[in-house]
Amino acid sequence: MPNFHHYLPLDRLPDQEDVDRSTSILHFPVITSDGTQFIVSLLGQAHIVNCICVTIPDSDGRLSDEDSRQVTRLNAHMLATLRMTYDPATDVVRTGDGFISISQVTEEEYPKKIAFLGAMPRNQVFQVNVENVKNTFNCASQKPELIALIGETGLPALPLQYKFLALYKILDLASGGERGFAPAVRTVIGKREPQFQELRLSSRKFRAFIHEYRNKCAHIYTGNGLTLGIVGLTSGDAEQIRKVLPLMRETMVEVVHTCFPDLGMTFAANPQ
Repeated sequence: MPNFHHYLPLDRLPDQEDVDRSTSILHFPVITSDGTQFIVSLLGQAHIVNCICVTIPDSDGRLSDEDSRQVTRLNAHMLATLRMTYDPATDVVRTGDGFISISQVTEEEYPKKIAFLGAMPRNQVFQVNVENVKNTFNCASQKPELIALIGETGLPALPLQYKFLALYKILDLASGGERGFAPAVRTVIGKREPQFQELRLSSRKFRAFIHEYRNKCAHIYTGNGLTLGIVGLTSGDAEQIRKVLPLMRETMVEVVHTCFPDLGMTFAANPQ
């Protein structure tokens, strides 16, 4: 029978040495809320965990929405467990606003070894624009907190909610703290209303969505019903944040150029 294995590499993609030495160090069955039995595994060595794996028995990899949700839930729960019982710095391999995962269908009941290699290719064509680095450093020294926030919006290791809050704070700084954002910022946001509606994330306007998700990202509980906000690796609203971040960054870039024209900051590209 084929079995579907979903791998979640930790900290960094495994190199050849990891693949040669890493084996299954733990596996156990988990019964999900709908009565389905999954298998949760850890791959690594006696002193290190390299990978989490969730296996769906008798599956050819064509997952239902519920199966996908259960895989995500089990991965998130194991990641949180490892941070508590193994290493507080345990993290997934982050890239942009997401993280790397790998899937495979085999006849194995659960994976006995890591079956993949990882390498992050370098862009050999890319050239560092050293003049832009120097000019931006010198010109933007008047607003070092702004540069720090912009840098954090693209930091892969930063959780989604903090990236969103950094972007929100930039819009707030550009508004001088004005409630609901300054007119110039509202104008830039309004220009992107058609793009926002194409994402089909909400029936609200883009600006209302920004304020709503600022609250969800900033507070553990939201609303009168004590609904959880963005918590952990994933949540009900995490994918909404992930999808809107590119548009938020595009909005932020124009707001910075509009509201801080004398700083001379130049973006080589939208922060990722």
